[in-house]
Amino acid sequence: MKRRSSGRSLLSSGEPGIGYRENQRRVFLSELAATSSVTVAADKAGLAKSTIYLWREKDPEFADAWRKALTAGFELLETELLERARHGVLKPVFHNGRKIGAIRQFNDHAAFRLLSLHKQTVALERAAREQMGDISEMRARIDAKLDAMRDRLEYQRQRKQDEERENKQPGSSLSVHYRN
Repeated sequence: MKRRSSGRSLLSSGEPGIGYRENQRRVFLSELAATSSVTVAADKAGLAKSTIYLWREKDPEFADAWRKALTAGFELLETELLERARHGVLKPVFHNGRKIGAIRQFNDHAAFRLLSLHKQTVALERAAREQMGDISEMRARIDAKLDAMRDRLEYQRQRKQDEERENKQPGSSLSVHYRN
């Protein structure tokens, strides 16, 4: 590993060599997606946490990849929790120090918490759909008003053109007669 004259590793300074950097970024992002843990992912990639936070601050592309990896990690965690809530976890059963079987244990508290979160998500999605309906109705009303305004403008333009044509026809202009 290269070192600065100060003796500090280039990896901890946020300025790693290109070969290290790309490979370590890939390892970090892969581990972040798998574990949802910045600390575990940084350790696995051989990076200081300060380095990866600096990269995230300075590199929008890396910051976006970080967000995507975290999202993937939390989706994986959610899937695992749902699996456990639905199917339980096998726990070994021992008797006199010997394993004699296994029982399936369920964590009702976790299941209820997941249901509660799901209910909130469904409610938010429903509200968003309803709001979109309101927005669609609002757009339709605005479009109708704009159409009415266009019709009025067209009517006024047409009327003005008709008046101008009428005024240009011979004999149609008003004549003023004076009486003696």
